[in-house]
Amino acid sequence: MHVLSWLTDLNFKSVQAEKLSQRVGNTGSWFLKSEQFQRWVEGSAASSCLWCPGNPGVGKTILAAIIIDYLQSLNHKKNTVVRAVLSIFCDYRSAAAQTVASLLYGLLKQLGQGHGFSSATLSFFHECLFDETRPSLDLLIEILSEELRLFHRVYIVLDALDEFSGDNREVLINTIKSLGAHVYLLVTSRDIVMIGSLFKKDARLHIRAVDDDINLYIESRLSCDRLSRHIKGRGDLREAILTGVAKKARGMFLLAGLHMDSLAQTTNRKMLRDAINKLPDNMADAYDQTLERVDSQGIHDKALAYRIFGWIAFAKRPLTVLEMRYALAVEKDTAALDPDNLHDDDLLGNVCAGLVTKIPDYTAQEYFVSRKDVLFPDNIHDTITRTCLTYMSFDNLVFSSGRSACPQQLAEMNPLLHYSSSCWAYHAKKVELLMKTEIIAFLCIKRNRVAADTFRATFCGTDSTTPLPLQFAAYHGLVHIVEALLIQGADPQKEPPLMAAVQGGHLEMVKLLLSQTDVDINRADSVTRRTPLMEAASHAHEEVVKVILESKHLNSLNAVDQFGDSALFWAISRSCPGVVRILLATPGINVTLHNNSGRSLLAHAASLGQNDIVEMLLDQEDIAWSPETQQVLEFYAEKLRLERYRITV
Repeated sequence: MHVLSWLTDLNFKSVQAEKLSQRVGNTGSWFLKSEQFQRWVEGSAASSCLWCPGNPGVGKTILAAIIIDYLQSLNHKKNTVVRAVLSIFCDYRSAAAQTVASLLYGLLKQLGQGHGFSSATLSFFHECLFDETRPSLDLLIEILSEELRLFHRVYIVLDALDEFSGDNREVLINTIKSLGAHVYLLVTSRDIVMIGSLFKKDARLHIRAVDDDINLYIESRLSCDRLSRHIKGRGDLREAILTGVAKKARGMFLLAGLHMDSLAQTTNRKMLRDAINKLPDNMADAYDQTLERVDSQGIHDKALAYRIFGWIAFAKRPLTVLEMRYALAVEKDTAALDPDNLHDDDLLGNVCAGLVTKIPDYTAQEYFVSRKDVLFPDNIHDTITRTCLTYMSFDNLVFSSGRSACPQQLAEMNPLLHYSSSCWAYHAKKVELLMKTEIIAFLCIKRNRVAADTFRATFCGTDSTTPLPLQFAAYHGLVHIVEALLIQGADPQKEPPLMAAVQGGHLEMVKLLLSQTDVDINRADSVTRRTPLMEAASHAHEEVVKVILESKHLNSLNAVDQFGDSALFWAISRSCPGVVRILLATPGINVTLHNNSGRSLLAHAASLGQNDIVEMLLDQEDIAWSPETQQVLEFYAEKLRLERYRITV
């Protein structure tokens, strides 16, 4: 596996390119020329951090892409790469995947893409790849800091901090600020008090859409066939549009866009004048007005628009245009997708009257969700689940094992397969009881299960490359489906579901399975020899670990896998201090274990730079007074910053 792919799936370079392509003319130039921004760029500002708040719809993300492009151009002008330009685009729809660690990995990936890594870092990453380990957050920060020291100056542009987990915003900002005095951070977000409190001592530059930028955008939209005919030879109407839209938009590109979409629907000049005078001056009213246009369409266009809105409001992640086309083309109770049922790209945007762009905006999604009871009286998750299951059941679907398939090729051959296989269970959990029969029927066909497991790197089944129905349902946390399968006679001995449930981290599912007399809590995989406890520890599922440890049937606390690694070893390998703490507090835990490579727990933690875990292990008498301890601490002194420890062996 390539190092860059191993680091993270996040690709902020592609996001930046997509956002930059939406720039109109020289919009954003006011920001780039502002004294405050230029002082930040030059390093003469009082703070190396610049917070740029702005209201919804003012174009913060597009501006972030423009800023990144400008900073990158500085290197080209000076024919030097002494400055590194990195980006982070937070996304509310990817909140679960975007953690502090994953965003830092995203920064490292960009460094690797543009400049490569030092030999020491590259060697360490290959070692982690081989050992299936991840460095601790502390070590990850240290590695990133070391790599950034190779540059005279580093610019990091972080967009949409408000779309990042509120619990971890402060940790993220403080971490980036700690990377070095030569690291300059620019952050965009909505103007929220809680976020503002993170930047009390930093410079602030408010993002707004200046009149010139709004006018540039409006001018670009006046070329629309219908509007261009209306204003031909009518300077008064042209000026009325420029003035009226700019005034009502109140510095919001998103609102200006909705207004231009509305005006483009007028059929004569009088209607155009009337529409200009009736333009709303806030987003909610603008969305309502646009929705009225959607409702006034023909029955088929309206129905299509609401299907699109439903996917936007309730999909687990935003769909690409191609994915949306295929999702809308899937028909219930069919064995193949009819290509004649695909809608053209342009039609999707037209029937939505401007409410939907290529990439749905946070504000639009908020609107749909706030009106979901009115707009979507039916259960949309039912529709999405059926679509996913039907697509994965198609006879002409091209797929193969997740271990050998190329994800990009699979996605090209089956445009909706990635979303269906990755997200079907998210929707199914919300309609389990309603769709119990259909879900079980789907899972009972092996080909369907293979299709649904296509994009997983490893399979969730124990002793099997293809998960069986009970295992599959357990992995995805489908409690009602598992209960139904058990009632129907599914045998946990033949389809051991506990390992799958543990891998998925589903606490209630684990509790349900442990209540079954024929579920073996100590059963190890026949190949890897890993037990459910090891699996829970390696995935940092703290609550699941606790439930397993509480079982009176557990007798595999110190069991080891094929490499001689115990659950405690796995918790250390995955940098899970919470799980390590729980295991160390468990009576009977073996802390003096050495794996097949002869490595001790302490040496393993020290090699990964896990300071917190090393401290916990040193609190164990059997480790603190071991002759090996001093040797380990001395060997890894530099990595552990040994001055923190006061140990006498």
